[in-house]
Amino acid sequence: MDDGAAAPTVLEDPIPSNLVSDPYSWYSTVYTFSPVWTPPMRAEAGASSSAEREGGVFALTEAGRSTTVESCYDAAAGEVHLKTTYGDLTPLDGDGTLPWVGLAFRTTEECLMTPRDGSDGTFVYVSGEDGALKAKYGLLPSSAKRFAADGDGSTAGGIVDGLKDINESEGFAEGSATIGEDGTSIELSFRRKVASSDASRTVSRSGVFAPPDAMYLTYAVGSTPELGYHETRRCFEVKDFPLCGGGGSEENEEGEKGMRRRRTTPERPRQRVLVSGRVMLS
Repeated sequence: MDDGAAAPTVLEDPIPSNLVSDPYSWYSTVYTFSPVWTPPMRAEAGASSSAEREGGVFALTEAGRSTTVESCYDAAAGEVHLKTTYGDLTPLDGDGTLPWVGLAFRTTEECLMTPRDGSDGTFVYVSGEDGALKAKYGLLPSSAKRFAADGDGSTAGGIVDGLKDINESEGFAEGSATIGEDGTSIELSFRRKVASSDASRTVSRSGVFAPPDAMYLTYAVGSTPELGYHETRRCFEVKDFPLCGGGGSEENEEGEKGMRRRRTTPERPRQRVLVSGRVMLS
């Protein structure tokens, strides 16, 4: 540079330009979302899964909030094995007496107390005191709808008088009703022959019956020790009948139904990610 040359001019207020960056024009933005959350399992009425226990495999059906049904099928005898557990029962007095419970058998999908045509239904009734429960089976007359509404105890007593011990009832075997170890649950268990009740059921050349496609059931929990008005009643279906004793899970060459498994699970939520970026102000 020649002597006496002027120095470059430095502007106090430079001309705005994208080529000149202001350090204060930069900042970072972080987008945060809720963490990945898996909702709790919520069992719908009739939802079922398979499990194993001593003696074989059974299907577990969630009949209600605290009522479950274990089921399996004896193909040789044409019998369904059911074990219904009524949980979270509230004792009615200081000696631990539990309310009566029942299990009704419906012939159709309709959730009705008794058939729509006015005929009688059938049910298993469980009650007792001092820890001794009795399971009885018999007719649930259409008149039961009336005492359910007006609390007619005499009608209820007449129904109970017409019931028989479950093990003395046709088609039933190994019936029992016990109080669970927690003192707030009742377990009702029995075997019931179902193949002979449906003439359309086929028997293979080996003499093995096919299981039912579904059983339409209704459970009820009373508010007193003896049969009467009940606030809790729910309809459900049992559709899974694995072979008792853990038989095969595929259909055999004779076309007999084997073990079926079904599990209802909630939809998994989409995964959300953390996003980070930089933005320049112009």
